[in-house]
Amino acid sequence: MYEDNHIEHIRFKVPELPEDFVPRTNLIEHLNRHITHTVTIVSAGAGFGKTTLISSWVKQLPIKTVWLSIDALLSDSNIFFIHLAAAFRQQYPDISQRVEELIRYNKDIPVHKLISLLKEEVASLKERIILVMDDYHLAATPEVNKLLFNTLKIRLQYIHLVIITRHELNLPASLRTINKINEISAGQLRFSEEETARFIRNNLKSVSKTNDIKYLNRKTKGWITGLRFAMLYFQFRDNNFIIKDIEKLTDFSEEFFFDNIMSLLDDIIVDFLLRISILSEFTPELTDYILSINQSNEIINYLYKKNVFIIAIDKASGLYKMNDFFREQLLEVMHKKYTPEAINNLYHKAIKWYELKNQLNKAISIAVSIYNFDLAVSIVKGHMLYFINEDRIYTLQNWLNKLPDDYIENSPELLICKLWTVESEGLIWSFQEYLDKFNNIRKVSPELKTQTQLFRGILNFWGDNPENSISYFNDVKKNLPINKYYRYIHISEIHWAIASNTKGEGAKAHTELNNILTTTTPGDKHWYRIMGALSFLHIINAELCDAKKASLKIEEQLKTHPTIWVETWNNYLLGLINYLQNNLESAVMYFEKALKSKYVLDLITTVDCYAGLLYALHSLNRRDEIPHVLTELEDFIMSSRNPLNMVWFNSIKARLALLDSDIKKAVKTAVDIDLRLENGNTLFWIELPRITKCNILTENNDTDELREIYETLTRYITFFRRTHNKLQLLKSLLTQTIVLLRLNEKEKALFLMDEILEIAKKGNVLQPFIINIKQIFPLFEDKVTDNNYADFIKQIIKKSSSQGNKDVTEFISRHQELKFIPCNENQILSKREIDIIMLMAKRMSNKEIAEELFISPGTVKLHTISIYKKLNVKKRTEAIAKALKLKVIKAV
Repeated sequence: MYEDNHIEHIRFKVPELPEDFVPRTNLIEHLNRHITHTVTIVSAGAGFGKTTLISSWVKQLPIKTVWLSIDALLSDSNIFFIHLAAAFRQQYPDISQRVEELIRYNKDIPVHKLISLLKEEVASLKERIILVMDDYHLAATPEVNKLLFNTLKIRLQYIHLVIITRHELNLPASLRTINKINEISAGQLRFSEEETARFIRNNLKSVSKTNDIKYLNRKTKGWITGLRFAMLYFQFRDNNFIIKDIEKLTDFSEEFFFDNIMSLLDDIIVDFLLRISILSEFTPELTDYILSINQSNEIINYLYKKNVFIIAIDKASGLYKMNDFFREQLLEVMHKKYTPEAINNLYHKAIKWYELKNQLNKAISIAVSIYNFDLAVSIVKGHMLYFINEDRIYTLQNWLNKLPDDYIENSPELLICKLWTVESEGLIWSFQEYLDKFNNIRKVSPELKTQTQLFRGILNFWGDNPENSISYFNDVKKNLPINKYYRYIHISEIHWAIASNTKGEGAKAHTELNNILTTTTPGDKHWYRIMGALSFLHIINAELCDAKKASLKIEEQLKTHPTIWVETWNNYLLGLINYLQNNLESAVMYFEKALKSKYVLDLITTVDCYAGLLYALHSLNRRDEIPHVLTELEDFIMSSRNPLNMVWFNSIKARLALLDSDIKKAVKTAVDIDLRLENGNTLFWIELPRITKCNILTENNDTDELREIYETLTRYITFFRRTHNKLQLLKSLLTQTIVLLRLNEKEKALFLMDEILEIAKKGNVLQPFIINIKQIFPLFEDKVTDNNYADFIKQIIKKSSSQGNKDVTEFISRHQELKFIPCNENQILSKREIDIIMLMAKRMSNKEIAEELFISPGTVKLHTISIYKKLNVKKRTEAIAKALKLKVIKAV
């Protein structure tokens, strides 16, 4: 099994205490006194016992500890945050997985957003947590520091953060102002005479005199590693402590002891220490492998008992690391003693061992650290297909980031990896750059060339060239074996189906996708993709009822086979479907769910999701929520730095002004809808700037301008007919009928309305009519008696009436055949909500109502919240009073 996106679970274990551990009573009391502070920073050089102090402290606390041991591999802020999220999951399995998955699907999520998400999840625990970042200095790049500083700005509630670092942490003054910070320095970490005495007496029985202990403490300055050196020095001298020998020494430094102790060790031990110094961590199995010996376990146990050279990360599993100071010294000696060839051989063996164990990130990192990029590239090539098939593109992206650009540009395999990373980021138009580089490479196998056909197909698909895209996708499906390249095949099948629909072969596409479903397992990745593609196709064809069935099947499978990517996209689709069918409360719920994980979506879909939420809130008359959502949308737009998104943003603002009947503001905002920047994408349905601009300009009532708009819409309609996009065709035709009415060409408008109603009624598409209800009343006057469309028009009128539209009330009063449609506000509530408020009026509790209606108390609560919102009240008594006033219920 491959390591999971660089997650190495050993990082999350609280380190074991050394066998010569001496309790630091005063420091523990100091830590306890300051535990209510936001941050504790433990800062000192190597060998001062920083990690030992904190691990001994957290082990005795009645508070859960989240521990993260850091090294240089975590110097990328996203990898750092993935590990931070995973560290929380060691203690709390149900939190932070969403945060980690979001990073995997989008590497450009703003740091403050990640921290906010983690803060929300941690705050839900409502218990104190100690979060320890050990060896922070090893990953303290500017971007990781920015992550930390943003964390301190937000001040995670319930968390006491402990940072263990070798270098001083220069926090900005503003962060020191808003945070209570407890700092422990080298001076405080030095052993007192009492602690030195306890340490020495535990390790060297021959030292008992108080003066000798004081002398050793003074000479080592209470430095724990210095004391350990001294103990080793005397142990190797048969525990013979002679104070006069020490007094003669002018140099009592770590370098002195290192040299002396190394000279006293057996050659086998020295050789072992020197050669394993290339490893940041090791096990007996690993060291046996790279040294070609079978006695590592014995040597490691011997060294561990000496308490200086090596540290146990997890003794039970046999994982150790070298003391940082010793490792630096040993590496220096090793490079003097051994030839470069011998050293490289050690590295190569370590790389091979990690690759055999499928710990590929370690293998590649070691290869890069010795500048052996050829070896790193060969590892990526050998394993890339697995990560592509498993949709773990983020892993490939991190590997590519370690390699020089020229290695990527001269390798067809790495260029394919690069194309996958670009595809995962939604940067389709960047494909051509890498495809051109691929074409410049002379010797490329037919199989690799076929793999690039997928990306050529996608490029043509989004470039409105379905014929070519279908050809490319067929090439992939025909020439790549599915058992080896199943992700290539799956994506080709989906794009092929949508491209076929664009050509007018939707029935063929539906049939093939349904046939594929018979061979897939519900809930697996391929099943999700195919079922999602079916929902997508149904939406394009305005078959919303069928689309909803497909998406609800996905929702059901997600309960047992959850995946954030599928869940987020499916929530968007369900929000869209419910919005278009005018199920506005459900639409709001699904859009809000999708936006919680919006960074899984591409940019345009996210903006479209915001559009749906805003328009649904407007229709529900929840206007007070709109400014907050607009601000959130604007923040997202600005952080994306994509000028295309500003087109959508301005279009949404203009549409909202139009819905408010603020024509002047709508027209003014429409000026900023620069259609030259619109990318021509028509596979998003709630907001399409070109249609919005036409709707707004229609309000000017200038005859010449109306005719120009009519011609513009005709071009759009021709395009939507050609691409068989019925939903956008419906919206364009509806706008064109309004233009025709303003031009007093009612007969033409009536002719178009037949086609519009025919498309809409099959999928119960209501919202486009409801938001334009006032403009299209003249057409409904004629169509309401048409048996083909009467029932559907009555449904539109009924939905419009329930939203309190006065124009609808007047319209109903003129038509006897619509008399069954209630014109008062009682239709604001659903039948179930009326049942519940009637029982409320009888003074029944939620539990009693639940028992009466055979539903759960939780369901009653949800209905109650909906009732309050619809009646614009805040409590039961107000809801009952208003329901009586509106004659929703009768007095009891």
